[in-house]
Amino acid sequence: MPNVTFPYEEEFRRFAYPGISRKGQCYLKVRVNQEGRAVFLCAQLLNYTGTSVTNAVEDIFVGVVEELANKGVFNNLSRRNWFKKSPQLELEVARTCRWIEHYPPGAGFAPNGSYALVSFDKNLSPAWNYMDLARAATICEVDQEFLRVAPDELRHGS
Repeated sequence: MPNVTFPYEEEFRRFAYPGISRKGQCYLKVRVNQEGRAVFLCAQLLNYTGTSVTNAVEDIFVGVVEELANKGVFNNLSRRNWFKKSPQLELEVARTCRWIEHYPPGAGFAPNGSYALVSFDKNLSPAWNYMDLARAATICEVDQEFLRVAPDELRHGS
């Protein structure tokens, strides 16, 4: 397993997840600090007609946590050896992470786009708290640039 350095940051321009009738795709960015606390930005793609990030948030969350765990990113969360698809790991990450769901202008119901802090309970059931960019950045303890994505990066099919 490769040595992971912190803060760890990765961008997934087209993160694949199970959809309702076909595989879905979204833009995903993550930053993880030394203690294993993660900030995720999950953005809906423009001109995308598959399962929305809102309807698949649990699957996206589990998928990215599993992928990062396989890379050794969360090894420092516990002295215990985490195994693939460990519900304990997913719950620990859910308890400590900040997950921001973003719809850019033109991709959702809000004409100017939206940001929502998504929290997960002990069953990984999500709850959304909508807010502006500045508030989301403050809560996540990141600069606003981390939560901004250029429209060209969000065009489905590019």
